[in-house]
Amino acid sequence: MSNLLNGITLGAVILGSISYISKQLISYKFTREMEKHKSNLVVLNEQYKQDISKEVSKEIEKLKYLQQKTYKEFELHLFKKHEVYPELFKLTSVAYSRISKLSLPVLPEIFPFADDSELDIYLTDFGCTNNEKKDIINKWIENKNEAYEVIKIRMKYHNYKEAAGSLESVVDFYLYNKLFLSENINKMYPDIYTNLYRLLDYSNPFGRENSKENDTQRDIYDSDVVNDLEKLEECLKSELSFSM
Repeated sequence: MSNLLNGITLGAVILGSISYISKQLISYKFTREMEKHKSNLVVLNEQYKQDISKEVSKEIEKLKYLQQKTYKEFELHLFKKHEVYPELFKLTSVAYSRISKLSLPVLPEIFPFADDSELDIYLTDFGCTNNEKKDIINKWIENKNEAYEVIKIRMKYHNYKEAAGSLESVVDFYLYNKLFLSENINKMYPDIYTNLYRLLDYSNPFGRENSKENDTQRDIYDSDVVNDLEKLEECLKSELSFSM
């Protein structure tokens, strides 16, 4: 009986030892696996951080480039704007000035009594060729009054051609530089050059007969252009001062 008890006790001890050792092995293996998993997670986490850092750095560099590019483009646009606005107003004012002078006498009434040297200066200033000057001066010697009428026609033609050329130049300048103008100016400017064309049409010394009706219509267009220029000047000044 004693031997049986001893055997049972020994068996229990052995089983207990095996169970304990098994638990320790399982715990050890689990711990090792956990440590390995944690280590892998640390590696993956660091790799992820590096990848994210690289991506963030790339995006930051892209944003810096776009910011610098945008700023540079804005700076160039602003610089161009300060060139275009004054030039647009100057060309528009010159065109209006030349058109408005078409209704004025081209020569002073005393001109038929001027000497030949003064006549040569007038003809040179108005772009007459040497042959044209020679023909007009010969006519002047023969009949000053008749020559005077020829000169007036020549001067009117020159003035009209100059005015039309100025208007063409300002419209071309506007069209070439529309991108540098504000939406507000782009809305108002077509009306300005339309009124200038109308004024030029009614100021054409060869295109319309002199009449009170035509003169009245011309004065209306002249007044419209004056108002247009005042509004344009105010708008240009306001936008330029805002952008400084």
